[in-house]
Amino acid sequence: MRTVPLTHQRVNIQDDFDLDKILESGQCFRPRKLADGRCRFVSGKALLYLTPLGCRQYDAAWYGADWDVWAGYFDLGRSYAALRQSLAGQSAYLDAALAFGQGIRVLRQDPWEMLITFIISQRKSIPAIRTAVEQLARCCGEPLCAEGDEVFLFPTPEQLCGLTEAQLTGCGLGYRTRYIQHAAAQAAARTLDLDALAVLPDNALFSRLLTLDGVGKKVANCVCLFGYGRTAMAPTVQAMPLPPRKPKYSGHICPTIAKTAATQPPSRPARYRPSRTASAAFAASPAKVKSAAFRR
Repeated sequence: MRTVPLTHQRVNIQDDFDLDKILESGQCFRPRKLADGRCRFVSGKALLYLTPLGCRQYDAAWYGADWDVWAGYFDLGRSYAALRQSLAGQSAYLDAALAFGQGIRVLRQDPWEMLITFIISQRKSIPAIRTAVEQLARCCGEPLCAEGDEVFLFPTPEQLCGLTEAQLTGCGLGYRTRYIQHAAAQAAARTLDLDALAVLPDNALFSRLLTLDGVGKKVANCVCLFGYGRTAMAPTVQAMPLPPRKPKYSGHICPTIAKTAATQPPSRPARYRPSRTASAAFAASPAKVKSAAFRR
């Protein structure tokens, strides 16, 4: 394990900035809040430790990239407070959303890491994603030690190509193992050049990402936004339409779901939630639905 030095600097962040909300926002899976109160961020080959000092002051300690680079990572060149104020007062719902999200920054992260981690994110909870990503980094990422903190960099395409299928599966990747292998092989061979994709316009970038195995619209949008800073690209969750009270199978819905809905009509049809069996059958149906949101 290689020990690396950290450069310390006191920084002042006047704009909306909430470390706890950023860590829990679901857009990043490697950052951690350490026991000593520091927040650790890892991006590419760079490390950052932020320690709140009060009054919007932070001790920033970095390796591999200076504060100017990390300021870009946190999108500090854009005033989120001004954006929030410009949207306020349009509706009570929007005001509540603005208040809830105040302090979150849209992070500009490493495209390679975003591609792999959001492929992993399919059909997983955030804690499960974090665990799988950390296991993958520990499996073949470069280990570093910074002021007593042990951290593993995210694996390069070449490092991932060096893992066997069993090793990848052992990281909790499940069916996503094949997708990770294909992406790593293309990136290592340079048939997939993520740096070169940065010059493409939004639609072309989105379309190119969709050609990759295991990448659907949601993952492509996440990579566009969080990996390339394309703020016009917003990930969405596709919700299953509410079924009628007595649905008829027409070839567009799994028969098991239709049968379940017909024999067990919900007491509150507007807030119908299918059973686990129905959900599993729907996921396995020929219709290629990338994600579904069911709310109780």
